[in-house]
Parts: sequence; structure tokens; C-alpha cells
Amino acid sequence: MPTAPAPSPASPTTPDRSRLARWGVLFPLLAMFAALGARALLVATNPEFASEPGAAAALVVQSDAVLIAAACLLLWVSLHGLPRRLLPLSRAALAGFIVLYSVDVMMVWCMQTRLSWGRLTTFAPLPDVVVGFLVDRFGVAGVALIALIALTLIGGLLFAPWRRARYSHALLAGGVALGAFGLWRPMDPDHLPRWMRENVVALNTPNPQRKRYSPAEEERLTAAYRQLPVRTLAPASPDRRNVILLIVESWSSYHSAAFDGVLDWTPELDALARANTRFTRFHAGGYCTAEGLVNLLGGVRLWVPYGKTSQLDQLPSVASQRDTLPGVFRRAGYSTRFMTTGTLDFVGKGPWLTGIGYEQSEGSEHPFYNGWPRIAAFDAAHDEALYKRTLQWLGDRPAGQPFFLTLETVSSHIPYLDPDSHRIDIEACFRYTDRWAGWFVRELERRGFFEDGILVITSDHRAMTPTLPAEKTAFGLGLSSRVPLVIVDRRRPAPQVIDAVYKQADLVPSFRHWLGESVTLDALSASLFEAGGHPENVALHRRDREVATLDVFFSDGEGQVKMTGDATDFLWAKNLSAERRARVLALIAHERLTVDADTTPAVAAAK
Repeated sequence: MPTAPAPSPASPTTPDRSRLARWGVLFPLLAMFAALGARALLVATNPEFASEPGAAAALVVQSDAVLIAAACLLLWVSLHGLPRRLLPLSRAALAGFIVLYSVDVMMVWCMQTRLSWGRLTTFAPLPDVVVGFLVDRFGVAGVALIALIALTLIGGLLFAPWRRARYSHALLAGGVALGAFGLWRPMDPDHLPRWMRENVVALNTPNPQRKRYSPAEEERLTAAYRQLPVRTLAPASPDRRNVILLIVESWSSYHSAAFDGVLDWTPELDALARANTRFTRFHAGGYCTAEGLVNLLGGVRLWVPYGKTSQLDQLPSVASQRDTLPGVFRRAGYSTRFMTTGTLDFVGKGPWLTGIGYEQSEGSEHPFYNGWPRIAAFDAAHDEALYKRTLQWLGDRPAGQPFFLTLETVSSHIPYLDPDSHRIDIEACFRYTDRWAGWFVRELERRGFFEDGILVITSDHRAMTPTLPAEKTAFGLGLSSRVPLVIVDRRRPAPQVIDAVYKQADLVPSFRHWLGESVTLDALSASLFEAGGHPENVALHRRDREVATLDVFFSDGEGQVKMTGDATDFLWAKNLSAERRARVLALIAHERLTVDADTTPAVAAAK
């Protein structure tokens, strides 16, 4: 009696009886829908979009529908006719795409910003920093859970059997429908700014700020900059007192009642500001620490290079193009030192500091910090340790040569881990920062520092947190850039409130003036130490979220500029004459071309 033939191996076109094989095809789509739901929920619960959260969330769904449509179509093609040898590539492409989409959602959740190509290329080679940040944010157990979910997702995408199911043609119909919905004219784009509305792929389309000026436009703008009026500040009486510049991580005007803020999280710093000289319209040049350091210490009025902007060691050596803050003090015979509790390896900070003029710099590697609790992301001890190490250094240093000392705190860095409770709590984190800053100032006072020294306190950038509706009312356009500035100087009349516009880069000409140099400035800069300020001083702020957009601030006017090569121009302006607008455009070109022209990295100068 003949035996029945053995069943042939299942082919890609034969339905598989395995439930995993039948339903595994939906696994990547379910993962994307879950991530999309998380992104929509983050938008709906964000106080920035509190007026119409439903409309804002709907716009996110519409924008990202295009990406889910692409995933549906790729799955359908994989199941219907894609050569077997290409199946691993299609799976890997889907896995990579879903991981990147999920990382983008995670960045919105944790940092109030989006995934960009620049951030990806900066942090991908730094897994220790990424893992450390996640440990700070979610704890070891949370990171383990994230890793398990990620490995399960990737493993399922790469190795789960895929077979055609009866409903697989619905992928084609669903993909077409989702694509049409996503490409349809947005329902009302005004409900949501572009940085949050666009999907991650659209947001990373060619950046208009990378467009260069044509030779003719470059020549025209260079000539226009050279024709700007200049003024010379008469030398002040030379001052040889010691100077400490304290850069408080992420301290923002909205945290501080003394700076018209909507919160009251820094009472000790506020009391210090009210008793001394405070600048209430002081603007950061950018949105991250690297930009803050470049502006404050490098004297760069606008840092928008045509290449990568995240790496300090890729910044041209600003010392060869302009004065730097440590360079100015070294020229005056000061010793210069930079101290932080974070690692100096991050984004090339250590070599860059040497390249701009610091004789000595120290970070997390210093033996003093051994045994102190650390912030995992930057291997950084908390502010208490920095201040106590600083007092140790002040006590040990020999008398004689004056010093310029820069301190950079880390404890109030995102994700805002409160050192006392070890929980993510932004208010408690800033109250900790405030408490130890106040303690440090009292210790300086007790040790007699202010008899022959001044203290300057400011911030590197506004905190990476949602902007509040009340903040927009208080600061208007400046809600993304306003940071505090305090000068504690027993020889200045106090208390004093200065409401003229200043920027981080103004510290360099200011201390040239303070040290007794004759300072020549173009029409768009000023010294903190000139009486009454300067009405034509301008502050520029590069926005993180609105790509290629600059905020422009005068004391009596403001506007926004879109950087697009030869088409660079104002989007809108309020109380800015045509002459003022032309000057600003010439300044933007000058700053960009100056940074771009010097191709010798500062790291080379340090070697």
C-alpha cells in the first residue's frame, strides 16, 4: 500500500500553522503604534500645549502616520515577492527604524527635544554616557527593563518566523490609507510648533542653516560688517582683584523670583542677586552646555558652524580669531584655572579648555572626588564636592599672582536627579543647587575673598524643560534664552538692577575693560561695566527646536532670523529699523564666517 508523501517544507507563500508565524508579522507595527501613542501622550500632557492638547496630539498622529505607512508597505513587500536573500535586510531596516523612532520618543520624554543626526553621531560613540544618563533617569532596574524590551523587540524582528496571513493584504490597504492621511494638508499646524509636529525623518531633512553664502553675498556681507560703526571704551582704572566665574548648570530666569521668574526655587541665589548687581535681561547664545561655554569663555557671539556643532574639540580655535576670557586674563598676568566635577573627556572639553587659554583644568578624575557619590552620565560628584574642593584649592594656593577661576557645576543637569532623595525631582534638584551655592558664597565671605575678589554667577543655558504659559507671558520671545547674571563686587554700588540687554559673549570685552585695556567694539556689543549699557547691543540666541532660527534681542526691539544661505533674512521684526536689521544680518555672516574660516581645531593648539 503506497504511503502518503511527506509534506514539503513550508514556503514563504504557504500559511504557517504556528501562531507566532501568523502573528509575528504584526510585531513591528504594534511596536510602532505603541511608540506613536507615547509621543502623542507626551504632547497632550505637555504644559506648552495645554490650551488644546487634543489638537496637538492629533497633529503628531497625522505627521507620524507617514512613517507607519512606510513600515506597513515594507512589510507587505517583504511578504509578497521580496527575494529571500533580501529578507534579512528588510528585517534589519525595520528594526533599526523602530529603534530610532523609539529613541526620538525617549528624547522628547527625557529632554524636551528631538533626535537629530548631529546628536546621533555625537552620542552613539559614547555608550557610557548614554547608559549613565539612563541609569540616572530610570535607575538600574529601569535600564534593565528597557534593555530587555529592546532586545526582545530586535530579536523578534530579526528572528521570529514571518508567514503570510490571510489579512496580510490589509497591510497594503492600511499603508496606503495611513500615507494619504499623513500627507494630507495638516489639520491646523498652528496648534503645534514644527519641532514637535514633524516626524523624526522630516525633521532631519537637509538643514537650511548648512547652506553657505555665495562668494558674492559673502563679499557683500563682509563689506557691510566692516562698515559698522565702532566705538572705543576709555580704559578703566586697572583692577587686579581675583575673579571667580561660577557657571550654574541650567539655572534659568524662570526658576528665580529675583529675575522676574514664575517660580521661586532659588531663594539663596535670589537674595544674593537682590543684595548685589543683577542683570535681568541677560541671554544665553544657545541651548546646551557646549554652546554656553563657547559663548561665555570663547567670546563667540553666534556659534553656528556649517559642520557638527556638538563637539567642542571640533570648534575652530577661537583664540586665533578673537580674544577668549582666559586669554584676556592670562595677558593681564593672571593664573587661569577651570574646575568641574564632570569628566573633561566629554565632547573634547579638556583639550578645548587648554586651547582657549586655561593653564590648568580639572574634572572628575581629581583624587578629591574619590568616594563621593556620582552622577552616572558624567561621572560627576555633586555641587557640594565642587565647592569644598574649591575652598581646599583656595586655601592651598600660594599668595601673590591674581587668579581667574572658572567653576562649572553639574548637579542641576538633566535628568535633575536630587542628590538628597536620589529621585528625579527638578524642584528639589534646583533647591539643592541653590542651597550649596549659598553655602559657598558664605564661606567665601567668611574667608575674606571679597576683600580682594569678585564673584560672577551665571548659567550656561536655559533648562531643558517644557516652557510654561506663565513664562511666555513674563519673557515673551526670551523664554528660551533668559538666564540670570549676578556680580558680587563690594566696590560696586549695591543693590543695583540692570535691565539693558546683554549676552554671554559680552563677558570677554567686559573684562578687557575691567582690566584696564582700551576696548574697541562694533556697534552690536557692550561692556557690563559701562554705565547705562549700550542701546545698540544685540543678543542672538540659536534655537534648538526651530532649526536654523535665531532670536534677536535689542533693548527696545526684537525679531527672528531664518538662516538659509543667501536668503538669510528676518522672519519678522518688532521696532527694528532697516538699518538695524542689515547690521544684524552682517553680524550673523561675520560670526559664521569667522568660525568657519579658522580650520585649526583648538585641540591641535593644546598638543
